Amino acid sequence: MDELCFLDEGCIMGSSTNDEGEFYVDCIENKPGTACVDVRALNNGFVSTLNIEMLTCGAVFSVPLTELMELVAQNPEANRVYVDLLERAVIRNWNLRKVLTTCDAMGRYRWFLSEYPGLEQQISGKLIASYLSITSVTLSRLRRILKAEEESDGETDGEEAE
Repeated sequence: MDELCFLDEGCIMGSSTNDEGEFYVDCIENKPGTACVDVRALNNGFVSTLNIEMLTCGAVFSVPLTELMELVAQNPEANRVYVDLLERAVIRNWNLRKVLTTCDAMGRYRWFLSEYPGLEQQISGKLIASYLSITSVTLSRLRRILKAEEESDGETDGEEAE
């Protein structure tokens, strides 16, 4: 890896295939300043199998990795920013793993909607389902349930206003 890319705007996805050759979404990021990399690849010698791609219109910028690492080694402020970047990546990954292991499918989808507002309208349901470790059929069912709840709440709100 010669350069480290950062998200400037838009949304990126990291995906790969498992040992059986099945596609899965490992990460979705839409926060500016997020590194567009498998953080394990920052360790010399690790070869990442993660494919990074833009999901929406946006932009990334890159920094030569050798220059970045020299700056991190020589400049305490740059080192602090680098450590913050790694900490954010670990926390985001931990939060996702917590949601995947403790929430049911609806809880996972509600988490996605709160974590990535509006993104469900911009990317495919197949990608969202993969990211949340649910099937596309389950995601479609959850969307129908939430839509029915919203319509029911709208009717209730309208009755109260009268």
